[in-house]
Amino acid sequence: MEQISHWRGREIILIPLEMPVEVPSGMWISTEEHDCIYYEKNTSPLHQEHIIAHEIGHMIFDHRSADEEKLSFATARILMPSLDPELIRRALGRTHFDDQEELEAETFATVATQLFAGPEKIPPKHTAAGRLRAALEGDF
Repeated sequence: MEQISHWRGREIILIPLEMPVEVPSGMWISTEEHDCIYYEKNTSPLHQEHIIAHEIGHMIFDHRSADEEKLSFATARILMPSLDPELIRRALGRTHFDDQEELEAETFATVATQLFAGPEKIPPKHTAAGRLRAALEGDF
């Protein structure tokens, strides 16, 4: 994650949060200084890693919300009272798995969590998975 933070030029802050049922289990909110990843705190560590990787996928692919769903001002204020509700509303628009951006982020999360599952599962550098892992770690 340090390499991605360096590449983006801003700190990545991970924030566990008890997510209401009506919102996604994770979200990425980008500001000029930080990339904040909010993720469900009441789930397994493996699921948390997947949620975080999914949101990092959105960062890597430079996704923005294409479908700005209606999110009430009240819900946005409950989730993050110190942030602009419109900023939250745009981030929460990414909730449909039939959306191409969601598919890309989900695929990235699946591959990334498998690549970083542990030293016994490190793919050889000559494979596509190995090259991806090396790039994400900054070992070009």
